[in-house]
Amino acid sequence: MQIKEYKKRIEDTWLSTDNDKEHIICGLFSELGEIASLFAKSYRGDYYLSDKIKLLKKEIGDLMYFVCKLCNYYGLDLEEILDENIAKLKDRKERGVLRGSGDLR
Repeated sequence: MQIKEYKKRIEDTWLSTDNDKEHIICGLFSELGEIASLFAKSYRGDYYLSDKIKLLKKEIGDLMYFVCKLCNYYGLDLEEILDENIAKLKDRKERGVLRGSGDLR
């Protein structure tokens, strides 16, 4: 599925609230926390992450749902954001500052 199609289709599943923006932000952190938890449990030896790939895919999908919803909320084009990000990273790599810190590298 293409990103633009996905961004349209998620709106059919969104349950709007009086504070959608806060719901979106909390959803992003919640899903990212679930991904981090999968890694943390694998680091402590509860399981091998390779045994949890289906669950990892599910959590990445949930995270992307909220990323796309955030883009929809602010009217942002995710494909444009991704293109600009790659251009930024490529430029930093070419200038030898990919490992630097701060936004203005």
